[in-house]
Amino acid sequence: MELVQKIQKTMTFNKGFETVEYLASALVDMKLHLAASNTCDIHPSTFEATILKELNMPKEIVMRHRTTQFSHLWDSDQYAACYWSYLWADSIVADAWEAFTVDGKGPFDEEVAAKLKKFVFQAGNTIHPEDGYKAFRGRAPGTEALMRKRGFATA
Repeated sequence: MELVQKIQKTMTFNKGFETVEYLASALVDMKLHLAASNTCDIHPSTFEATILKELNMPKEIVMRHRTTQFSHLWDSDQYAACYWSYLWADSIVADAWEAFTVDGKGPFDEEVAAKLKKFVFQAGNTIHPEDGYKAFRGRAPGTEALMRKRGFATA
């Protein structure tokens, strides 16, 4: 059991660093989306440096992905996501997983699985995704489960 606990503890190793590294890229990307309608006039390196300075980003932690790597996120209307949306998706997954573990039944809880299937998977775009998630979980998704998954203390 001691070995299992050690292995489980490694799952949260370095998550603080990884999260800050990711958030640096996500916040720069979000600021870029909000900056102007014509982003062609923005110099990526200068823009990044300015935003990171405003955020008081530690110099020891660099952006996970640089702005020039974001082209798949904003260069067309076919896929106009923001980098932070990946973190939000991870938050939803962690929150949904906790629906299965809250009563100790685990991932094979048929009642929880049926609600997930009905309100999220089968509903598709017939209802607003947040409404479907609320019907599944009884509330909107939040970030607390992701924080627990990454080993951060939550209130």
